[in-house]
Amino acid sequence: MNVTKRTGMITLVLTAPLLLAGILGLGWFAFIVMNGTFLCVLVIDYLISRKHIRYKLTRVSSTTYSLHAREQMGFEFENRCPYTLKFVLRDEKPDFGLQYHCNYINGQVPAGEEKRFFYEITPKKRGDHKFNKVWVKKTSMLGLLELHDEWHLPFEVQVYPNVKKLSNYKMRLVKSRRFLEAMRPTRLKAKGHSFESLKEYTSGDDYRSINWQATARAMHPIVNEYQLENNQRIYLMLDIGRTMSYTVKGFRKLDLVINTAVVLSDIINQSKDLVGLTSFDHEVATSLVPSKGPMHRKRIVESLYKVEASMSEPNYQQAWLSVLKREKHRSMMILFTDFETLQDVNRFVEASAIVLKKHVVIVLMIEDESIKQHSLNDKESIFVQGTALELMHEKKKIIKKLASHGVFAAMCKPETIEMTAINHYLEAKAKLTGM
Repeated sequence: MNVTKRTGMITLVLTAPLLLAGILGLGWFAFIVMNGTFLCVLVIDYLISRKHIRYKLTRVSSTTYSLHAREQMGFEFENRCPYTLKFVLRDEKPDFGLQYHCNYINGQVPAGEEKRFFYEITPKKRGDHKFNKVWVKKTSMLGLLELHDEWHLPFEVQVYPNVKKLSNYKMRLVKSRRFLEAMRPTRLKAKGHSFESLKEYTSGDDYRSINWQATARAMHPIVNEYQLENNQRIYLMLDIGRTMSYTVKGFRKLDLVINTAVVLSDIINQSKDLVGLTSFDHEVATSLVPSKGPMHRKRIVESLYKVEASMSEPNYQQAWLSVLKREKHRSMMILFTDFETLQDVNRFVEASAIVLKKHVVIVLMIEDESIKQHSLNDKESIFVQGTALELMHEKKKIIKKLASHGVFAAMCKPETIEMTAINHYLEAKAKLTGM
């Protein structure tokens, strides 16, 4: 309990009569009477306020937040007092995984009314975050005291990968020629695809697609026309090992990769393909078979929102084996990882020999632009500039080495990794289907 500014002002106002009483020789008498009276008023204000101040406080918020997006935590304040209630509300900070722009609220609610108040939070860490205590500092009925209450309002929020940009990507893709081609049914004159129709033979048609029964009836060559099966199987492979724990432009690489995986899985489903998911470090952490639909998307998000990077080195062979056990058809593997040296690439190629022969493999790595900045900064020492240039050349060699083994490899900027991943998927899909 504290006194308010009003109490301080009244005390100052009473100082003048006390000084006058002191001049008249009534100082002690006036001091005792005035202070005693004022103290009685304070006690009465406290007792009445404790008895008659009634209000209800409840949390109002979504139970799911998006990573690195501004979210709101709110409260519904119901004033059951016969007068306007002024208050200051402060929420308990659950942990370091949330950035508070301001975790207290100044407000007032008229008598008998309800109001909602909000403050903003930016989640910096995926997973579960628990709120509990709320402290309320309210003004007494006469406005002389500040009374304190402590509320226990347990509330749990789940922070998921940020997919709020997904609608923007979908709008951009609708206008994309490459996406329209991916969505368009494709007729191929080859085996291994769904039969579509019959047509007259023309120069360039594969003689193996001639339908001999139809040819005999028509008395001229007729060939089968096939339509490409659109439900290709796409695997998203997420390295959650040591290199994914690094930070780029204030974001952890793993968070960027997980956001991209969720966005890309939606785009893959929209392209009528099936998407599977595998996350791994030295062992396989998550494995989802390719599928599609809202329930499968929910399974992908649920399996990723608590994933944390480890300090282990990735075991690519173990990850590939978990996929190859159930995948017998030619598929597309999109791997999010990072290679620091050519030796890392050699180990990857050795562990991926079977996969590279049978499947289409895309490797996406996140570019650290600070290396380039160090190489161009004249204020840096020659040693720092030289090291940065050496790292840049090493990355170029890594891309070239992967390409020599038939891998679609690319360095992605942190701010455009989602769109880069989508474009590489559509490009590889076009090559895989012969478009």
